[in-house]
Amino acid sequence: MSKLGFSRPRLITEHDLLQLYKLYGRKRGKTLGMAKAMRQIKTIEQYEQLRRAIENYNRLIEAEGTEPQYVMYFSTFMSQWRDYLEDEVMDAVVLDVSDIFQAKES
Repeated sequence: MSKLGFSRPRLITEHDLLQLYKLYGRKRGKTLGMAKAMRQIKTIEQYEQLRRAIENYNRLIEAEGTEPQYVMYFSTFMSQWRDYLEDEVMDAVVLDVSDIFQAKES
């Protein structure tokens, strides 16, 4: 059974993807981004990967203190969301933040 509670394969709906859009940090580029999501996300596994990528990207922009105007539109994010699946991305954020704190202590 998946984390979403689905016991058998089912199609991902626009409503499902709207739930992920609500998690995304910037509310621009919705129409094109949703069209890309509908084309790309077909399985529960892909849905869960996209959710993880959104969560990773949200943590990244928070950790780096990215100003809101520099957060990708959702449509842009949907063109490169797989880049944010990697654990190495989040490891790099943790290292960068700890480097900042160490520099301030010096």
